[in-house]
Amino acid sequence: MAVPTHLNTRTIKNIREILNEYDALHSDDLKITYLQKLNDFSKRFDLFRDRKFLDFLEGQIKNGTDKHIVLECLYILHSLILTSKVENDDLFLAYVNKHYFSFLKDKLELRVNTYEYSQFKIEQIFKEIEKFISIDEMCNMYWKRLVAIIEGKDYSGNRIWNCIDSLNKNKCHLKSEWRRWLSTKDEYSDIKNEILKHGYLIGRKKVFCIQVRKETKQTIMIAHSL
Repeated sequence: MAVPTHLNTRTIKNIREILNEYDALHSDDLKITYLQKLNDFSKRFDLFRDRKFLDFLEGQIKNGTDKHIVLECLYILHSLILTSKVENDDLFLAYVNKHYFSFLKDKLELRVNTYEYSQFKIEQIFKEIEKFISIDEMCNMYWKRLVAIIEGKDYSGNRIWNCIDSLNKNKCHLKSEWRRWLSTKDEYSDIKNEILKHGYLIGRKKVFCIQVRKETKQTIMIAHSL
């Protein structure tokens, strides 16, 4: 990414006009068009230094109800992060961690639909600010997501696989309270037993493991159809 152009009075004025016009829009499709234009500005200028723009973006992400608009705003946030990295501006990364990490983490843990749609982009943002995030925080987040998926009986797609894969990548240890939950007999026992059964030991600590059928490269860790 090229070094961003510093904001000047004319550019700031143009952005303010776009924000004012955006606030008056009633069509979500038009809003997305405006957000895409703002994303282009975010890649070309050091908009991560503009407090008014940052306040606008935060309001859209945290108060948004349309999953498509929230996703477009998260694209902008990601662009701002990448632009700030070109200038080695860790202050903005710290800002993102402070203003967004806990909020977005909670949404992923609870599997809130508006933000679930943007999971891939949220995880990209977390990757960019990983120096501010502890491994334990990431492990707890993916564990809570896994529990929510199981208790919600939402086994479609690769949701369970993605959680356990993330637990593996972060080298998360199977905590005693997690094992107790997995061992408790209830209506979710079949799938919990599958998770327990395919664990293995490393250095006396239990970690998660995925088995893959070699001939098809399909996950067979979970007996249910994923």
